[in-house]
Amino acid sequence: MLDWNLLFAAVSAVATVGLVIIAWKQLGDIKQGQRNWATLQVCDKYDLDPIIRTVVSRLKNYENTRLDETVAPVDANNGYGSKDDSITLLNYFDAIAIGMEQGFYVEDIVTDHLYGIMDGWIDILMSWDELELTEANFKNWHQHLYKYVDGVRSDRNKVRAKNK
Repeated sequence: MLDWNLLFAAVSAVATVGLVIIAWKQLGDIKQGQRNWATLQVCDKYDLDPIIRTVVSRLKNYENTRLDETVAPVDANNGYGSKDDSITLLNYFDAIAIGMEQGFYVEDIVTDHLYGIMDGWIDILMSWDELELTEANFKNWHQHLYKYVDGVRSDRNKVRAKNK
């Protein structure tokens, strides 16, 4: 004879396990969505944050005066690309790299949005003798950013070598 109570309990248990699995997956999806959103927000700061925009503008002005021989050189400490501005920009980039290491930000999104900008600024700032930003100093002062940029460069070089 079929025990309807036992059958109902078994079906209820299976249904409950199924609902728990679905809820667990949905929570994971929500968490990933939040990481994606947080990553996009921190990447947008490069373009939208007034402090970062001011810093970038002053650094660009300073770089342009360095490249244009018809313009008198600008002192790096007079508000046009000062050492403080370069530190502010590199600290912003380093904070993003730390966030990626700790799992707060999604590396693929950062790479798509900011890697080229980060890499370009690092090359520019390292060319300014007055900053004393040698590779060794950069590696010590901004370890997380160095590790991220170096890793992406290495990955891209491997892909290039493979495609030759």
